[in-house]
Amino acid sequence: MGEVCRTTAGVLARAFVGVLACLALSGCPGTTGGVTGNDPATAAEGQSETAAASSYVGHNRIVVAFNDETNSKSNITYTPTNRTTLAGASLMGWSYSDDSGTTWMYGGKLSPPKGWAVLWGDPAITSSGANYNTVFLSNLAVPTSKNPAGGIQGYLYYDSGASYIGGACIAKSTDGGAHFAIYQCVSNTAPVGAFPDSTNGHFYDGGSMASNPSGEIYSAYNDVYTGQIDVWRAANENALFQLMPPPFAGLTVATHPRLRVGQDGSLYVGAVIRTNSNTPLVYLNRFANGTWGRPTQASNPTLGYPLIDLNSSVAGSELTTPGRNSPSMWALRRRGGTMRSVCSTRGRTIRRTTRHSTLTPSRARPT
Repeated sequence: MGEVCRTTAGVLARAFVGVLACLALSGCPGTTGGVTGNDPATAAEGQSETAAASSYVGHNRIVVAFNDETNSKSNITYTPTNRTTLAGASLMGWSYSDDSGTTWMYGGKLSPPKGWAVLWGDPAITSSGANYNTVFLSNLAVPTSKNPAGGIQGYLYYDSGASYIGGACIAKSTDGGAHFAIYQCVSNTAPVGAFPDSTNGHFYDGGSMASNPSGEIYSAYNDVYTGQIDVWRAANENALFQLMPPPFAGLTVATHPRLRVGQDGSLYVGAVIRTNSNTPLVYLNRFANGTWGRPTQASNPTLGYPLIDLNSSVAGSELTTPGRNSPSMWALRRRGGTMRSVCSTRGRTIRRTTRHSTLTPSRARPT
């Protein structure tokens, strides 16, 4: 089954957790300028769920992607009990900084391309390892074939785990993340018996991107319909993305993926796996020399999506941190209404809006 991961599971686990810890610190930076909210374009609406990359355009640049509700009132509407998402809706926004996070420029938002109705967040981003001025950005997406004529009412999932989401769209920038254009949308349309709509696109959740020094680009998603991680590979920054064999064949994936590239250019993928005893365990696999290795357990029993109770409240509502599967994702949860908060460490801040209710779908957790 290809080359086995030669590093021990314990070393892999420490390395993987160490990378995530660094991202947790860098994903919520600063005492200086906010990523959003300081300009008229983003101040009126909310942004959440960030992903960051760096690029080089004669100088260093930081690019931060986020779920962006800027100018969305015409195609995402809320009532006290419902949310309606119409064709043309997009959460695919980004900002960039050329002065180490002191000031930020809002890049804008992309519209869904032909054949796709909605771009729906869970951003992932990476710079090409071969050309550092080329940046790729991913969002989950709803294909037109799965989008109801009158729009999507409420959550984007329905009926025993099925979803209107049916893939993801990947955008490309050749100027270091100042401007993006849709490059390719990807979708797994293989039939899955339990989900009749699978031929219109499997339900993707989460997203992670990476690139190696030779310029191969990888983008991965949790395929909810198959319980696998779908990894897409482009041989270089101008090639089309192709679906790779699954890294965790025979196992059941329970969380979003995380991709990292080793110093030798090999690709590592990590995710939480549900065992036969329903015990969550972190597993890793390595792609090198054109093949996946053997999935390797890299943790003791863990939690899939822990909810951390901070034993506090804001305006009478509980204050919690949904662990999700990324330590850099923080949110405030409030029952009924909207809350704005600022997450800040080491140089950059981003204003976040969270909307949670027992009746109203959450803005912080877009599905």
